[in-house]
Amino acid sequence: MGNRELAEEITQDIFIKLWEKRDEIHIRSSVRAYLLQAVKNQSINYITSARAQVSTQEIPKNMVSSTPED
Repeated sequence: MGNRELAEEITQDIFIKLWEKRDEIHIRSSVRAYLLQAVKNQSINYITSARAQVSTQEIPKNMVSSTPED
């Protein structure tokens, strides 16, 4: 996925969450500040998730065992 596509997906996710929680959200600062923080948080969540997926994919299958070896 390209950077532009990823940015659009993150932005869309934020607006969907805003719409779904519109009755619960109370913006105390400016809308701009709120959206910038939301983008930052969503981006960090994406990076964290992507790193977790990569690290689990890097484990060789023969290293993963359901039974302990003696």
